[in-house]
Amino acid sequence: MRVWDDNFTGDERVYYTFHINKIQPFPLPNGPILDWGCSIGKTTEDLVRIYPGRRIIGIDINPNLIEIAKRRGLECYCMNGCEIKEKLPGPYAGIFAMNNLAYGLKNNQITEDQFKQIIRSLVDCLIDDGYLILSKDFQLWIYGKREKGLVFCTPEASFGKLKNIRELISPVQDLIYLYPPRNQLNPFLSSNGT
Repeated sequence: MRVWDDNFTGDERVYYTFHINKIQPFPLPNGPILDWGCSIGKTTEDLVRIYPGRRIIGIDINPNLIEIAKRRGLECYCMNGCEIKEKLPGPYAGIFAMNNLAYGLKNNQITEDQFKQIIRSLVDCLIDDGYLILSKDFQLWIYGKREKGLVFCTPEASFGKLKNIRELISPVQDLIYLYPPRNQLNPFLSSNGT
């Protein structure tokens, strides 16, 4: 996996990704939240603001970035993201992978098999009604463990070509389905017209 530098993460990425997709904020069940690939902790801080009172845990493969995150007062651990199931299994109400997992696959830094393995491990670490939140730029995919499929996906008009989402999702088609029937969508999302 690629180790990113400390200038890669932008401020308020989670907030703006939710805002652009008209979700303010996505309602997670009670329980801790994991920031997978937290870098220096900017997304972790964003999650602390969005979900006050929750235990927010960040992980990253780069020890230098984790030290910076810890100096910010965040609970963060240095580990390979593939080790989460063994080292920090949760369970979590939500797991966020903001850009890093999608870019790893897109840029051939991880293989499709590694991507599938990571996704399965992350889903296994969720509580029964937990959510896996993936993003790439401001495109957003929210997988519900109970629903066994996507409960939200950025409409294809937001990023031009449907090909982009198919490239990202196709390796885990057995886990993530594009656009489940509307009656299976999370009631919060259905009531907001998404």
